[in-house]
Amino acid sequence: MSKFLRLFLATLTASIFVASVAKADMNGFTIGVIHSSSDFTTVGTEHDPGTPLETNTDSKMHNADYGSIFAEFSGVDDNGLSFAFGVEITPGEASLGSKARTDTDAGDSADGDDDGTYTAKAQVENMWGVYAEPGYVFNDIFGLYAKGGVTSMDIISLEGIAVGTDSSTYGNEQVWGAMYGFGVKAALPMGLVIKIEATEHVYEDISLQSATGNLNKITADVDSSDIRLAIGYNF
Repeated sequence: MSKFLRLFLATLTASIFVASVAKADMNGFTIGVIHSSSDFTTVGTEHDPGTPLETNTDSKMHNADYGSIFAEFSGVDDNGLSFAFGVEITPGEASLGSKARTDTDAGDSADGDDDGTYTAKAQVENMWGVYAEPGYVFNDIFGLYAKGGVTSMDIISLEGIAVGTDSSTYGNEQVWGAMYGFGVKAALPMGLVIKIEATEHVYEDISLQSATGNLNKITADVDSSDIRLAIGYNF
């Protein structure tokens, strides 16, 4: 099922709930879970410092579904203007995909024994962020909001490149980014809250320097587009 169809079904379900419930509340402290369907786009360049200098650039898109937990404080003023401030944490990891390349040296022994298949892959861990959600509430149970915040994640390198003189090993790196988007929120009886949102995550450029082998350097840019469904309980 495509994420757009999932979003439509989730929106339809929320609308049915909203149309049939009694008075609810959007004020107070909320905790809950988030399901995200994200398209990670990674553009990476490998810089080989040998003679001549060689660079290889490629891009990869990978879809990942993962869960998060969130906690936020929200409120609504007398004019219907709403706000929320929160934090979210994603346990576990998500893959950024992998890419393989096979090299041959055409028998040139001067370049060393570097024939083989090189696999570059990575995953993200320890994703977390803080955010603000200014918005407008049309009634006691339904509202729209914009979303903006700061997010962080660890890039874990999982290369398979231990081949001859081209062997290199890379460390891991924490990166920071910005999150922005928009969403709809419904507050249901018995404290239930449903949010459906579309967000973008834009991260700073990543730079990984090999400390072994031919001392290659990798630079990469990672972004993601997300459709998210959150369900929480308001106290």
